[in-house]
Amino acid sequence: MKVAIEGKAPDQAVIKTRTDAQGRFTFRTSKLNLHGQNIEALTDSEDKYARSYIRRRNLDPDHESYELRLQLEAVQRI
Repeated sequence: MKVAIEGKAPDQAVIKTRTDAQGRFTFRTSKLNLHGQNIEALTDSEDKYARSYIRRRNLDPDHESYELRLQLEAVQRI
């Protein structure tokens, strides 16, 4: 499955990664860069999709990692 992390500003690069067999993914960035970003996941068949917005209050300053669970839903085409 493809996963993309959008930057907050137009000049920030999009981080792309893929999930493992269990659907987990990892990437590295500073917490300051993570705040305010959208994380999107799309299945390879492009029939399921999930999106989450990272808020500053969800980032624990005492922990180096951040865990996020995304719920995939059917893509709605217009």
